[in-house]
Amino acid sequence: MSRTEPGWVRRLTAQCLEHRHLVVLTCLATLTAVSVDLAAPLLAKAAIDDATGVGHGGPGLTVIVTALVAAAVIRFGCQFARRMTAGRLSIVVQNTLRLKLFDTLLRLDGAAQGHIRTGQIVSRSISDLQIIQGLLAQVPLALGSAVQLIAAIAIMMYLSPLLTGVALVTVPLVAVVVVRVRRRMFAATWSAQQAAADVAGHVEETVTGVRVVKGFGQEERAVDTLVDLAGRLYRLRLRAARINAILAPTLSAIPQLGTVLVIAVGGYLTLHGSITAGTFLAFATYVASMTALARMVTGLLVTAQLARAAVDRVYEVADHPPDPALASDAPAPGGPLGLRLSSVRVELGGRTVLEEITLDIAPGECVAVVGPPGSGKSTLADIVCRYHRPVAGSVAVGAGEHYVDVGDLAADALHSAVSVAFDDPFLFSDTIAANIAVGVPDAAEADIRAAADRAFATEFIDELPHGFDTVVGERGLTLSGGQRQRIALARAMFARPRIL
Repeated sequence: MSRTEPGWVRRLTAQCLEHRHLVVLTCLATLTAVSVDLAAPLLAKAAIDDATGVGHGGPGLTVIVTALVAAAVIRFGCQFARRMTAGRLSIVVQNTLRLKLFDTLLRLDGAAQGHIRTGQIVSRSISDLQIIQGLLAQVPLALGSAVQLIAAIAIMMYLSPLLTGVALVTVPLVAVVVVRVRRRMFAATWSAQQAAADVAGHVEETVTGVRVVKGFGQEERAVDTLVDLAGRLYRLRLRAARINAILAPTLSAIPQLGTVLVIAVGGYLTLHGSITAGTFLAFATYVASMTALARMVTGLLVTAQLARAAVDRVYEVADHPPDPALASDAPAPGGPLGLRLSSVRVELGGRTVLEEITLDIAPGECVAVVGPPGSGKSTLADIVCRYHRPVAGSVAVGAGEHYVDVGDLAADALHSAVSVAFDDPFLFSDTIAANIAVGVPDAAEADIRAAADRAFATEFIDELPHGFDTVVGERGLTLSGGQRQRIALARAMFARPRIL
């Protein structure tokens, strides 16, 4: 992420504010719960002072006990509402980010798609987003804790400025620990999440290419590679755990030192009549809540560092610019279409693949392009369907005098006019019928069979146990290579393209 982009906290906040009603409800429930938590020690103080005869003109024990019971009921309702709204908000934002990530991947141009690492994408769309969801679920509680902390300090200052000063002695120590450890924690968590993505990538490649691995006897090599990657992940996770092992106990222990000091000084002041027993009880309650808040802050800091790395990794993908050709909106010419390439030059990875290619194919013509491996045959199909774009020349579709550059066509117009049966056929883990009629769940059986007939695939499909309803498995590996090619060709035929 570049330095000119908004910080990760700002970006995540903006994403949450897209659901303002949930944010408002969560904040209201949180602030109400905080108000109750702040009032409870004061009610306890009034009860003790009334019972010991120190307080005069108070509301009385009956009223105080009734108020404490009512406060407990209100606090329960607010905590329930806060958890429900905060949980829903975190899940909604997580889902929004996942859809944004997926939408970005589908809108990348061919060059960017060629650099996609499946393991990294899987890790970011699952593990990283799960960490972000966990942080967002904690944030309302943490914000409430911050408000409660500030208000508690103000009340403590009112009750006893001296004891407040004693209680806050440890705050600078906490700040120093947080500042010193935060950067190390972020670096450790980022590296560990990258390593986890590498493990996921290796597993995905090995499972996808299991036939190659077994066919060439590479099982031990695949396992050894996994052991090395998992070992690196283990070391990086252990590094993060060591940092957390220092941070968490330290941030928990320091406030407890303040509690000890408050008990010692407060007990002394109570014995000498400087403060009442009720005041000492209320003060001790506030200090104890501050200790619990410190533990909560510790957990939030750890989660925030994980989430910071996760947010950066998610937006690193989501911020990738979409294919500029998607902004085109020209319609395709009507009627049968021809194809015209004029002085086309294509570069891939800095290497010229096609140069000065001129080709004019009339509507209805069937043309075969032959050449050695790497000569650019598949690249010709890629530039026609706009998967790659030429650096010079033009690729146009049309007939007669009316031709339109494919770069100017709207995406829907291009896809309805042009279909490609790639040399590496990909099938989804679904039925044969669903693979042929991809994206058309209510397609007529007759249309599906007609497409299979044109691809000469009907005969072997009918011989399968469930015919067109046969599930082909991941990437269609339950079928032979030729059968996969036929189904991929039937899929292209089903779209009824004017250029194939």
